[in-house]
Amino acid sequence: TVFVNYKFGEPSARLRPFVGVGINVTRFKARTNDAGDQIYNDGKPYIQLSDSYGPAIQAGVSYKLDEHWSLNANVMTARVDNKLVIETTHSRQEATFRFMPTVWVASVGYSF
Repeated sequence: TVFVNYKFGEPSARLRPFVGVGINVTRFKARTNDAGDQIYNDGKPYIQLSDSYGPAIQAGVSYKLDEHWSLNANVMTARVDNKLVIETTHSRQEATFRFMPTVWVASVGYSF
């Protein structure tokens, strides 16, 4: 996920809230195992998953402790879409998934 952030207030202010917009790229890998393969009685399944490209947003605050050190907190979320295809010798199944994972972050920052 890559963000472009906008910080509110003066650069010298101790407390600076910020918002960000960006793009999220999620890659999925399909794997099978023996237990899953036994569900299908017409051959080993071929599984295909699509990658996802979607919008992401972020909001947070940065608190400057001194010239170099700061405390930061933010929350980020992104839209992830995926298409699943499972094929065997005699069948084809398709499903789509959409979810929005959310990440909460607390960090210590050093600026130079």
